[in-house]
Amino acid sequence: PQSISDFAMRLANLNGKVRLVVSVKSAEWDRFAQFRGIPSSLASQLDISALPPDGADNTPQPFLLTELTEAELSDIEPKYKHVFQLHSLPAGLLRAHCRLPFFLRVVSEVYRGRSEDLPVDISGADLVRQWLDRKLYATGNPRAARGELLAVARAAYEQARAPSSQRARVTLAALERVPEDAVLQAPGNRTRSISSELIAQGILLRHEDIDGRVSFSFYYSRVRDYLIGRLVLKLDQLSPAEFATHIDALLSSYVLQSVLSWHLRDAPASHVVELRRALR
Repeated sequence: PQSISDFAMRLANLNGKVRLVVSVKSAEWDRFAQFRGIPSSLASQLDISALPPDGADNTPQPFLLTELTEAELSDIEPKYKHVFQLHSLPAGLLRAHCRLPFFLRVVSEVYRGRSEDLPVDISGADLVRQWLDRKLYATGNPRAARGELLAVARAAYEQARAPSSQRARVTLAALERVPEDAVLQAPGNRTRSISSELIAQGILLRHEDIDGRVSFSFYYSRVRDYLIGRLVLKLDQLSPAEFATHIDALLSSYVLQSVLSWHLRDAPASHVVELRRALR
């Protein structure tokens, strides 16, 4: 963050002849926005021309990519169709999924260059499963890579469900990182290492701190949510009563709230009833 901020300050002297585009996860932005409580050069020089003026706060803010509006989706669909050589534009339930930029990218990668039309009725979980299958198939040992990925997902779940007193006061981005030791030393785990192919395929991110300690996070948090929700907890297979026993844990942390949010996209009505009852 410091290096990028310094770079942005140097580029500011070029009067816009060179533009710096920085893409970060929203949970990571605070690390780039200020240092010891002082706004960074990067944060203070953001281009705010794309943001609607509200008159309340003139502090530059990054552009936050959320669900696409109808106009935005209509504008970019043809571009994705051309670049990924899709046979048709998204329609029906699939198009509703594509309001989330993550799904638009997943759909485009999964159906790149195919001669058939895009499916109309498909769940978000099925899309992520197909995307993961393609990514894992490209590794040298897909079965081993899948096992390593599940080991990281299980460790992420165990870390997230730990009592809040055991979780240090850290950034949201740090909460998403799972220490390598926590993955390899987990009870019952047979994985002895995490393949660099999972990083190369854009499934995992590898982090190393100044003390050489390694941790992993998921490139897409939606993939993590799918793995924990469907393959670790198997929420879609639970009866209403069984699902109810998981609700307190799912509401207890930032990561597991995200897993719950993912599950609710395709959850049976009986699970929604149980959640409402628990919230009351």
